[in-house]
Amino acid sequence: MAALPFALIRSQKSIHDSKKEVKSDLASIRDRYRSIQEKYVRSHSKVSRADQRLLTNLKKQEHLLSMKSEKIDLLERENPLLLQNIFKVLYPFQMVIGLGFLAMSVVLLVSLVSSTVDKYTHSSCGLSCGYHIDKHTYFNPIDYLLLLTSQYFPLDFLLFFCLIMYLFIATFYGILKLGIKFFVFNIYSIRKHETYP
Repeated sequence: MAALPFALIRSQKSIHDSKKEVKSDLASIRDRYRSIQEKYVRSHSKVSRADQRLLTNLKKQEHLLSMKSEKIDLLERENPLLLQNIFKVLYPFQMVIGLGFLAMSVVLLVSLVSSTVDKYTHSSCGLSCGYHIDKHTYFNPIDYLLLLTSQYFPLDFLLFFCLIMYLFIATFYGILKLGIKFFVFNIYSIRKHETYP
């Protein structure tokens, strides 16, 4: 539940900005490569070792940037135009949305912890009755919000639907980005076009 909010707060560049940055980097690398080559073509001398290493590094950087440019083009083709426009509109509010999601994650965590501690410490019969309690002694924010919105008919359903959708989207995003792990051990990673059905 933390991967999605922190990814939004970190504010990644849009596809359009990334594409412009890669193009400008490619142009500057090609200009440097061309200027070094022209220096030796005009003087008809052999390329020095330092410049040869520099040319090799520039060629590698150019290759990496070309691959990055191809990936960005692929992303542009795969994302529908409507989805790109929605992301462009939401881009300025990305940090605010991320902070809202982080607050929702903290509220969910506090609710789960307070409910668990309340049941464990104030249950009269313990494990035999499933830690049942008659009266809540600790404040539970989700329970309070659901009780408050139940007075206005569709609001409680809407709040519950939003909580469930947030849990689903945050879990799905976490599995896609982090894979399936057991503690710190990676059990299964999910990659595009490389995941078995």
